Amino acid sequence: MNWDTERDYMDEYEDSFKSYLKNSIIMALYYQRPGNALKKASEFIEVGKPTRALDTLYDVIKGEKYLSFSEKVIEPIMLKYLELCVELKKAHTAKEGLYQYRLMCQSVSIDVNVNISAMEFHVIKDNAKTEFYSCVNVGLLEKVIRSYIRMAEDKTETAKALIEKKTAAEASAESISIVEVDDLDNLSMADMTLLNVVTEEQAQERSGRTALIPWVKFLWESYTQCLDLLRNNPRLENLYHDIAQMAFKFCLAYSRKTEFRSSVNVWEKHFDDIINRQGSQMNSIDFSSPETQQLNMETRLSQLDSAITLELWQDAYKAIEDIHLLMNQSKKSQTRMMAYYYQKLSLVFWKAGNLLFHAATLMKILLVVQRHEKECCWLLWAIPFPVLHPEFERFVETDKGMLEKSQKLATLLFLPQPPTRASIIRDISRHGILTNAIQPLQDLYEVLENQFNPLSLCADVEGLLKIAAAAGEHPTDYMEQYIDPLREVTLVRLIKQISQVYQTIDYDHLMNMTVFSNQIQLEQILVDAVRYTDMQITVDHRSNCIKPHLQIMPSETVRLQLVNIMDCLQDTVEMISSVQVSREDDIIRDRILAQLRQTEAQYHRSLIARHKIIAERREELERSAVDKRSMPEQMIKQQMMMEAKRLETERDEREKKKVKSEKLGKVEWEAHDAQRIAHLIEERKIAVRMREDKDKFLKNLLDARRDLFMEKLNEFEKSFRAEKTRRMAERKDQRKQERRRKHDEDKAAAEQARQKAARECSYVPPSRRGNQVLGASFVPPTMRGSSWHIYNSTKKHREAFADSKTSDEDKPESTIDYFRGKRKCKKEKPNKAGSLSTSQITKVPGKGMNSFGFFNYSHNGDLLTPIIPAHKEFMRDTGILALDCEMVGVGPKRKDALGRISIVNEFGYCLYDKFVKPSAVVTEYRTPYSGIRKKDLKNATPYSVVKNEVLDIIDGRIIFWSVTAWNMILGYFGKVLNCGRWTPSLKSLTWKILGVEIQEGEHSSITDAQAAMALYRVRQNDWEKSVRRKHKGEDILKQTLARFEDLNVTS
Repeated sequence: MNWDTERDYMDEYEDSFKSYLKNSIIMALYYQRPGNALKKASEFIEVGKPTRALDTLYDVIKGEKYLSFSEKVIEPIMLKYLELCVELKKAHTAKEGLYQYRLMCQSVSIDVNVNISAMEFHVIKDNAKTEFYSCVNVGLLEKVIRSYIRMAEDKTETAKALIEKKTAAEASAESISIVEVDDLDNLSMADMTLLNVVTEEQAQERSGRTALIPWVKFLWESYTQCLDLLRNNPRLENLYHDIAQMAFKFCLAYSRKTEFRSSVNVWEKHFDDIINRQGSQMNSIDFSSPETQQLNMETRLSQLDSAITLELWQDAYKAIEDIHLLMNQSKKSQTRMMAYYYQKLSLVFWKAGNLLFHAATLMKILLVVQRHEKECCWLLWAIPFPVLHPEFERFVETDKGMLEKSQKLATLLFLPQPPTRASIIRDISRHGILTNAIQPLQDLYEVLENQFNPLSLCADVEGLLKIAAAAGEHPTDYMEQYIDPLREVTLVRLIKQISQVYQTIDYDHLMNMTVFSNQIQLEQILVDAVRYTDMQITVDHRSNCIKPHLQIMPSETVRLQLVNIMDCLQDTVEMISSVQVSREDDIIRDRILAQLRQTEAQYHRSLIARHKIIAERREELERSAVDKRSMPEQMIKQQMMMEAKRLETERDEREKKKVKSEKLGKVEWEAHDAQRIAHLIEERKIAVRMREDKDKFLKNLLDARRDLFMEKLNEFEKSFRAEKTRRMAERKDQRKQERRRKHDEDKAAAEQARQKAARECSYVPPSRRGNQVLGASFVPPTMRGSSWHIYNSTKKHREAFADSKTSDEDKPESTIDYFRGKRKCKKEKPNKAGSLSTSQITKVPGKGMNSFGFFNYSHNGDLLTPIIPAHKEFMRDTGILALDCEMVGVGPKRKDALGRISIVNEFGYCLYDKFVKPSAVVTEYRTPYSGIRKKDLKNATPYSVVKNEVLDIIDGRIIFWSVTAWNMILGYFGKVLNCGRWTPSLKSLTWKILGVEIQEGEHSSITDAQAAMALYRVRQNDWEKSVRRKHKGEDILKQTLARFEDLNVTS
């Protein structure tokens, strides 16, 4: 691309980019945050402009920009939006808002790379991400839809209640029903005007109905819109079925038959969509799920109840078919649901007049509920009903439509074939149902089915009916509907029995036998008997008589007459001339054989000629078939050749046009390139001419500014050096004075502390400290074999011994043993100063004043209270330290592990005390002895940290520790120089030597360490003497005393 073309492209791109930014800024001004939109809508409502408020919220909901916001942010806006829609009765506006909110609540990915340029993409990438995702939150959508339905129902109920108050006191609640309006969806003012003309109503009633109908229509539209919104959504399936049942209740409350029919059609369509989409979509409803089947079953049962209540029997039958389909889909149906299904189905059959299937349904109910007396009575009431259609198998041409319908009804009852009256009676006998019914019904069954007494049949039945009515617990529940059909059955039985006895009977005599019918009813029964049964009856009104017959009906006689005649004639001929017939048959057979022999050759030639003709015709047909197949192929080849020729011609034309356009483009490009080169040459000439002037100007300007800068730099350096010299001198004087003052203070404080310690404590002078030989192996009898040891952990000690040229034999090897004893219960915590508490140190009666060598104790009853010097000199780190540990059990074998460690200085002040978290699981805290509890180790310090901290503290010190942690400390801190053989407890030594009781309750490592240090201070002289006796060599003694003297002096 040449320079001019590229520059033009960039200019055009820059203009488009500026336009994009301008439009983005303008749109940003019009877009507002959801919270601001809700506030603005509230202001519109306060000033009485709900329509403006609704438009403001609708702009927020429909904007694609707000898809990136959370559903919880849009939820209050949506609730306010639906509230305004309900107030203004705008159902379609509410529907649009709900659809937008459903899109927000569902998973949506918006890719901003579509239809944008590269520069726009980078601008959007700097401000936001390239994809916006809204997480699926059906709970918020369900909450919003339920709130919308609840608001619509509340408004409708409120309007209905206000109208009821305005109506007259004698008017009932039905006076405001809207059953006069057939269809709410096609409501018009003309219908209302016509309704007002044809009905005589008061003006108040008409105004009330006018005010109520819009709310009822709005509520119905809300139901239908929500159902259409939620269909085929598996996550909101429960809400869909809840709203469907709400719609059923609405139709019952306001007697809306038209809306019920339309809703049933819509739900049938939704149901079919669910069935057809099984397995075709990923997010469709799984109809094989038991939960889905249960929800659909409950909805269909509610639909069936509503249809029966509204007396819409066709819709009830559709609901029964859907329920039957759901039962076939489910693996196992509940007994209660099956009984309810059969009960409703029996009611539908009764209303349809199909009494035979009604009786079969009652039989199913009886088998489900396990032979209750009431169900047995129902079945016996229904059994005697006659069949309302003729026996199909008696006719050659049957009505297949009637048979298919019966088979379909039998399928609803889960029967393999349609039931018959005989099969039902047979099932009654097999299951013993007759014995479970009341006695009057048993007698009635016996009279109608088994006895033959036409003269007293009607009277007996009427008497049994009265007895059964008196004997039943609730006769009005199931008996009254069967009385009239039972009387008709009784009359039919009477006519059949009379036809077997009488050929002619007087009409008046027959009327006297039928005690519960009139003449018109009797004639109707006679006509129905002739129509639906095999009876043939003649009614002679002139002679006022009836002529019943039992012979075959004329239609049957005509159909079988010719067949009977043929059979009779054939039998007669065979009986009369059996020998002659056989002879004639032999003669005819011989003639046929003779004729066959004469024409055998000719017949053979004709067969051969026929085969030849067939072969020729077959070849001719094959040739014609080949010609027919080849003709389309030739035509196809010819068309392909023509098409190829046409394509070649078009290709040549395109090549010519392309060459021509390339030539023109090349000429134009050459002209444009020449013009560009000339323009560049002119620009270069101007640039070369201006370069000398530019260089000269820049040189003069840089020289002038460089001189000015150097002058200012020299002045700054001079002032900087002078100020630096002055400040360094002042700082030097201040440091000298500060060091002198600090040295004097430290010297005075050390001297004062040393003097005070010598006065108040059993302080050992430095001249005697040299007697404490580290390598001594002798222990006084009172301290021999104790479990406290000295550990030399300093590197400086080893270096000091190396400088004095001592051998390995002269280095310290022994320790001073102090204490060891068993622990007791009760945990005692050290005080803030780290010394023994009053409950841990008890004076022994008769022992007098005692001390630990560095603490003084005052009497407080029977207790001794330590007096700790409050000087910082006693809180410092000393050369001799005492260390004590508390152990816990870890692992399944409850091995010892470090749980707490404490370090005190020579004056008894606690320098270090921490709980240690073992690396293994603690299985035994040993609280009665260690004083450690579970909560103490919850936030304890790890062992690795404690180890480093302790090593830093004991570096260069002489350490005393307890042998109870011997193995643990040996592994933790290093090797021990010596250990005694006899180990008395620390508690016993403290009692015998100091006269103080410790470890009365739970042990404290601080208390034990302080007691060990006190014992050392009390027996310090004896220990030094034992060391002198053991080390007789003068050189070794001097070196050891000198080293120990250095340690005590530094401490």
